Amino acid sequence: MKRLFCLLPLFALLILLSACGSNELFKNAAPENAVMLLTVSDKSGTRQYQLSYDSAEREILDKLSSVSAKPIEWTPDELEYPVYSLETGSKDRTWFNVVWNGGVLLTSDGSAYSFDFEFDKLIDGYNWSEKEQYDFPTSSCQRLLCERDGKWYVENMIKPEKISYLRTYSPVDGVSLEITEITPKDDSYTISAVIRNNSGEEFFFGKYYRLEVKLDGEWYYAPTLPDRPLFVENIGLVLDDGGSMDMSYSLWNWGKLPAGSYRLVVYGMTAEFTIE
Repeated sequence: MKRLFCLLPLFALLILLSACGSNELFKNAAPENAVMLLTVSDKSGTRQYQLSYDSAEREILDKLSSVSAKPIEWTPDELEYPVYSLETGSKDRTWFNVVWNGGVLLTSDGSAYSFDFEFDKLIDGYNWSEKEQYDFPTSSCQRLLCERDGKWYVENMIKPEKISYLRTYSPVDGVSLEITEITPKDDSYTISAVIRNNSGEEFFFGKYYRLEVKLDGEWYYAPTLPDRPLFVENIGLVLDDGGSMDMSYSLWNWGKLPAGSYRLVVYGMTAEFTIE
């Protein structure tokens, strides 16, 4: 019994020390539900690394969970490159993601924490498979880096022409997109629109769409919220010459947007609108 009394204070001290150097920020991560992606972005481009070994993913999350995290004030004008974003599965079978740059960790709800961790060492320490380098410095967490408290930070925004996969479609003469109604829904809006084809031939298009915002007289790509990635049905639609088609576009994936001028972009067609 005497030995037990001697061990208890030491055991309590270890628990205390562990608690002081830990956080709860990764408790909803579930690597068994998805591969882990580590994206490294700088002004020259973006590289992405993939890890699909559950025990290694869990080891990384355990390391991150052991780091002391203190809430701080942060705005996107403090951004430092490179930027690391970490994504994996979540317990609700969606996506869990965080962003780290310059000793600051950003969670998907926009909260900022001081976080002393060297993310670059994760690359050499595990057997990642590297994807090709992209030609634009963005990731699924880009929204955290360019919008905060109802303000867009234009210095961190990206012009659509800089993103290769957005340059696929060009406007077609005689085909137009017109917004007929904007309806508030939840914390965002639903846009009703009509597409008209007077091109002289059939028009082929799909359901993909994006949002752009006008800042300082120029249009920029408006990223979705990190926990609301945009997924649409990958199907083709055909609109006969002289015909029209009613469409509906949800802005739920963008959540609450700052006031300003926006435009909906659908297969090279655009329609502008204003959010007060």
